[in-house]
Amino acid sequence: MKKIINKFRVQKDGKTSTIDVYEKEKHWFDSLSGFFNHIYKVLDHYDDLSYNLEKWNKTNYHKLSKDELLNLKELDLSNLYLKKIPIEIGYLQNLEILNLAGNELEYLPDEIYGLINLKELNLGNIMNGGNNIKYISPNIDRLQNLQSLHLIWNDNLHSLPKEISNLKNISYFSLSQEDIYHSKVVKDMNVFCIDFEEYRL
Repeated sequence: MKKIINKFRVQKDGKTSTIDVYEKEKHWFDSLSGFFNHIYKVLDHYDDLSYNLEKWNKTNYHKLSKDELLNLKELDLSNLYLKKIPIEIGYLQNLEILNLAGNELEYLPDEIYGLINLKELNLGNIMNGGNNIKYISPNIDRLQNLQSLHLIWNDNLHSLPKEISNLKNISYFSLSQEDIYHSKVVKDMNVFCIDFEEYRL
């Protein structure tokens, strides 16, 4: 039998419930805290990243407790030159907004597709820039609460999985890839879709 090492309070829809954390999962918080602290140290070290540091200090992700992380609604990791996201992000099941724009990501860990309360996923926008995303998993159809998807300036992404059309709550979709914009997958989605290719500098 797995040993429960802690319980965390989670608030949802005005109700408080608890999540059991088992022994094999005990390192998730240490991993995420280490990730956030590493970002803070890098930003603090380089003077030309002072704007990013100022923004990061407002979030205080590196100072949040376990309960606070588990109840986090919005996570902004934009413009941090990240090449990968730790899989432990999958523990943040209350996330509704995830901003990963302006990084160097080539793929998303599968755990992101398990964030079932996510309403907005930002992988690229005009303000922050894009990523190097090459592939969107068919598992994106697990994000049934997703309302907005932003894929601007991910030039290595040339197609989307047909499963994306299963997202029934999505109402806003922004991109800058002509081949995707005119694809059957996007047309079948029947959503408000903006092509920002003409705004490229």
